[in-house]
Amino acid sequence: MLMAGRWRGPALGATLNVLFDMLTLYLLFAAAGGAVTPGVVLVGYGLPLLLGKMAFIIPGGVGVIESSMVGLYAGLGVPAPVAVVVVLAYRVLSFWLPLVLGFPLIVYLQRDRTDRPQG
Repeated sequence: MLMAGRWRGPALGATLNVLFDMLTLYLLFAAAGGAVTPGVVLVGYGLPLLLGKMAFIIPGGVGVIESSMVGLYAGLGVPAPVAVVVVLAYRVLSFWLPLVLGFPLIVYLQRDRTDRPQG
């Protein structure tokens, strides 16, 4: 697969996923009135996700990502109330909302299709 170049699609998808996540964070900061630079967004996004991956004892790094994001943003000069609101809104939009919507979609997409007429 590597020699045939079929790695490009998944690599592009992963890159776009990260870029759109960071854009979401940046726009949430803009909406909350917290002026941040792309570098601050990058640091506050990347390091907590690495910590969440390393916290294998806690499933999904529950609380590790959120608390480390707020701490990093507050340490980088973002007012703490703005950081809390932005991080919680980001986690709802990027993690919890897709999770809650995904479970009913799984049931819907896995339904039995034998009762439909073929045609």
